Amino acid sequence: MIFRHRGRYPSMLDRLRRPSAQPFRVFAVVLAIVSFLECLIMLAFGALLQGERHPIAEAVLDTTLLTTMLAPALWFLVVRPIQKLSSSRGQLLVRLFEAQEEERGRIARDLHDELGQQLTAMLVTLQAVKESSTIEQARERAELAAQSGAAGLREVRRISRGLRPLVLEDLGLGPAIERICEEFRGTGGPAIDLQIKLDPAHRFPPALETAVFRVVQESVTNAVRHADASRIGVQIEARAGELVVRIEDDGKGIEPHRLEQSFGLAGIRERIESHDGRLHVRSVPAVGTTILAHFPLAENKP
Repeated sequence: MIFRHRGRYPSMLDRLRRPSAQPFRVFAVVLAIVSFLECLIMLAFGALLQGERHPIAEAVLDTTLLTTMLAPALWFLVVRPIQKLSSSRGQLLVRLFEAQEEERGRIARDLHDELGQQLTAMLVTLQAVKESSTIEQARERAELAAQSGAAGLREVRRISRGLRPLVLEDLGLGPAIERICEEFRGTGGPAIDLQIKLDPAHRFPPALETAVFRVVQESVTNAVRHADASRIGVQIEARAGELVVRIEDDGKGIEPHRLEQSFGLAGIRERIESHDGRLHVRSVPAVGTTILAHFPLAENKP
């Protein structure tokens, strides 16, 4: 994961310190440091130790010097990233459990307040139908019961779309993204410029489609609720063996020190990295935020 603060890229050392740095990169750097330090030690032995050398004393001195010189590099390149990874994952799990409980509470309220009211109204109306004295009165009350049932059905569909969008399973990623953008437009939200460059006949793996859908949904929701954006751009295209997703807004942006603390970005990062993807975030306060995600496509992996 690479955060770009105010348009500047972090240094190579900053990238290596990140928990998401590639293991082979860190391994290669450690090997290079070990080789370099060992060469320095052997050159120092040749210059400082004259005459007959004692093998045991030389081995002990070599080991001590190498360990002492290598310890700081191992601390910053291996130990610190592991500590940071463990801490961030623990915090993320806590927040995920909290979000799960909040989601369950929201669903319970929706079922009780909305769907429960519609079902109660329908039951009361049906009871009134049984007690009707004329056919016309029964028909009127039955019509009211049907309206309550239709309203309850709409509420069930609304709740189910929030849990698992059926359009994603039935029609694919493109139509599902179009649907959520239409829903945000319909609520009087910001203007959304949507560009989807995908083959409608091609379907991606279900897990990948779900991850991309949730990344777009979370990013757009954050831009609407927290960034006060007036315009949001969403671009999705498949190119060079990967699925590229770009979401940008003209909102108030995120302060650099809050990028690592953002729960929304942490969830987005986890979804992307679970598919071996890469996340780039560029946020400038009072200018806007750009989220760029790269998902490798399985069919193009060796």
